[in-house]
Amino acid sequence: MTDRALQRHADALEIATPSRKGILQEQFKKGALIVAKCSAQLRATLAENTAAERERKAQKAQPKRQLQTGGTIYAHKARVRQRDMEGGTQLQRALTRESLLEIELEELTGLRENERKVYAEWRREFDQNNS
Repeated sequence: MTDRALQRHADALEIATPSRKGILQEQFKKGALIVAKCSAQLRATLAENTAAERERKAQKAQPKRQLQTGGTIYAHKARVRQRDMEGGTQLQRALTRESLLEIELEELTGLRENERKVYAEWRREFDQNNS
């Protein structure tokens, strides 16, 4: 029932005969309950729509950046790209770390050999000066 229909029933209720007054009062009560329930439901729906509209506005306000160029990318290819960006598979990362450690070890052993040579030369000079 609409507000206009409720108003018509209220007007009819004022001028109704006593025998018809009971029926009109029941109809008026039912209509008033329907209008109250509908308005409560409309308020809830309006609140949901307003919240959804706020979310859509927030999403539109976010910067739009292109994630990829080109055509379709499939999940397995995306995983491979991600893995390559992270440094390859676990085995590849381990091999890379191993090669870096080997290079560092070679540098350290090379320095130690140089230190031994310098120490040997210094020792020879010391022995020659003291003899």
